[in-house]
Amino acid sequence: MRILFADLAAWDYDVDTPGERALGGMQSAACHLAVALAADGHDVALLTGTARPGLRRGVHCLAAADPRTPELLAAFGFDAAVSLQAARTGWRERLAPGTPVLLWTGHADDQDAVAALADPDVRSVFDGFVFVGEWQRRRFAARFGIEEARAAVIGNAVAPAFERLFSSRDDLAAAKARPPVLAYTSTPFRGLELLLAMMPRLSADCVLDVYSGLSTYDVAPADDPFAALYRRAAETPRVRYVGPLPQPALALALRPASLLAYPCIFAETFCISALEAMAAGCLVVTTDLGALAQTTAGRAVLVPMDGGLPAAMHRYLGALDDAVGRAGAPETLDRLWEQVGWVNATGTWAVRAREWADLLSRANAVL
Repeated sequence: MRILFADLAAWDYDVDTPGERALGGMQSAACHLAVALAADGHDVALLTGTARPGLRRGVHCLAAADPRTPELLAAFGFDAAVSLQAARTGWRERLAPGTPVLLWTGHADDQDAVAALADPDVRSVFDGFVFVGEWQRRRFAARFGIEEARAAVIGNAVAPAFERLFSSRDDLAAAKARPPVLAYTSTPFRGLELLLAMMPRLSADCVLDVYSGLSTYDVAPADDPFAALYRRAAETPRVRYVGPLPQPALALALRPASLLAYPCIFAETFCISALEAMAAGCLVVTTDLGALAQTTAGRAVLVPMDGGLPAAMHRYLGALDDAVGRAGAPETLDRLWEQVGWVNATGTWAVRAREWADLLSRANAVL
C-alpha cells in the first residue's frame, strides 16, 4: 500500500528526529509507525514541517512548505491518507479523488485542536477516525456523535529504544539502583508540581529524576512558562532535574529507575510515558484517570481520584511511599519482569504496524 501521514502543524521533524531530540508523543508515534510500515514493505510518506525532506529510513519525508509538495502528493496516488492530531481541512483536495482520509488523534475531546469536529461539515471531511484508546473513542462519540462504525481503536506503542532493555530477570534486578530512583517523564502540567510538593514528605529513602519540559512541543526554553517549576525541581532535596531527552537516551536513563512517579491530573487518552516506563522495568504509580487503566492493563498502582484533589493526592502519597518501600523485593522484581515481557510482546510498533495495515487495507469498506 501507499500511505500518507500528514501533520500540518508546521513542526520541524522527520522520522530521524525522535532519536535526536525530545519530541511530542503523537509526533514520535507517527515517525515510528511510518518506519515500521515501510519495513513491512509499504510505500510510506510523512508530510511535516521538516527542513530536510528526503528518503529517510525507508520513508519519504515531505516538507509542507516545499512548493514541489503538492505535485508529489498528486503523483504518489496514495491508497490512504492519515491526518495527524488536529481536525484540519483544506488539504484533501491535493489527493487523488476517492482517497480515504482518516483522522488519527491523541487529543482528548475537550481540546481546541479537535473542537471543529462539532461541525458536521468538518466531520464529513474524514472517512474515518483512529483513536488511541476506547476511553477516548467513547468521549468523541458522546461529544461529536462519531459513529462506532466510522471509528477504530489502535493503541500507541513504545519507541524502539525501549524494546528488550533487559535480557533476563537477573539483568533487570542488577540494573535497579539503590536507594530506589523515581522518574517523572511527562509534561510539567500533568502533575509535576504536586509530585515536588510530596518529595519532602516521603518517608522512604529515594531520589527523583525529572525528565520534563515543553521542548517536546517545539517550545523554546525562553518561551517555556514552566521555567520556574524546573528551577524549583532543581532546588528540591532528593530531586535531580534533567529535562527532556531523546528517546534512546531516556531509555538508558530509565534502566536504573524503579518507579514512574506520576500523580497525573490530566486525562490521558493513552500514555506512552507509562508504557515506556513499564518497558524499562519501572512500577507505574499513577492515578485512575482517563485511559491510564487501559494503557497499564492491570500492571500499575492506580490511585482513585474521587473525593477531590487533596484527598486523592493524600492517597497517592501513601501509595507512592508504600511502592518505594517495596522496590527491590523479589515479588516486585517478578512483577516488573512480567510486565517487561508483556510490553515487548504486545506494545511495539511492529505489532501496531500490522494492525494499521489491516485497518488501511479495508478502509473503504469499514470506515
